[in-house]
Amino acid sequence: MNRRGAKVLIAAAPNGAYKTRADHPRLPVTPAQLARDAEQCLRAGAAMLHLHVRDENARHSLHPKHYARAITAIRDAVGDEMLVQTTTESAGKFSLREQMNSVTATGPEAFSLALREFFPGGEGGGGALEEAVGKFLAAQHARGVWMQFILYQPAEVEKFFALRDRGLIPGGVHSFLFVINRRPDPAELPDFRRALNATGETNHRWMACAFNKAERPTAKQAITTGGDMRVGFENNHQAPDNAALVTEAAAFAARAGRPLLSAAELRHAVAP
Repeated sequence: MNRRGAKVLIAAAPNGAYKTRADHPRLPVTPAQLARDAEQCLRAGAAMLHLHVRDENARHSLHPKHYARAITAIRDAVGDEMLVQTTTESAGKFSLREQMNSVTATGPEAFSLALREFFPGGEGGGGALEEAVGKFLAAQHARGVWMQFILYQPAEVEKFFALRDRGLIPGGVHSFLFVINRRPDPAELPDFRRALNATGETNHRWMACAFNKAERPTAKQAITTGGDMRVGFENNHQAPDNAALVTEAAAFAARAGRPLLSAAELRHAVAP
């Protein structure tokens, strides 16, 4: 589990699945814009980029060709100094099998997945699709891919470990993204932390993200209590650009006495 004083990971989530340049003129959409944003966020202190890509009509996409174009542009800009994490978010558009096929065909070094999308039936649902998800996750784990599990409610912590104990989620050290409510007060974060502590599991990494006015207090709380933080226009575009949000999070880390984690250190920390 993350510790106070330990190095902190700052992740940048620059666009998301829904927003456009009508929401903010600096929102990156094209591969070139994403690459430029990645370089700026890297200089500001982010070691990871949470990547959403768009199709030719600027709509949310999981297609490997769109990922390939964006990842190539980002790698040209930052090399291996950022870990690039793809998303599997359905956005009401893609089936679970399409989400899994996207990862398999794209072959990213890391991806995020919402527990509630990959296991919609709970921890006891069973069925062929649940079995397929288990095999998919096992295959990604065997390839050495870092998987970050997105949890929207503290109760999902217990559900996650129940699924792991059934063998549907691979064992080892896991990473969680706790999605905090939309209120300015990040009231749910202590509930997530208590739920994780109650499991007795101590080797797992956790990160938080929050929406709009809740992002700043959540960042302070996450960083000062030993967690990592994801910031960016996906959740909060109340800033000049994504790098400004990363800069602010890095300042919180400096005041908390937590050095910033590099991409190389991150890859070592999350290796299966």
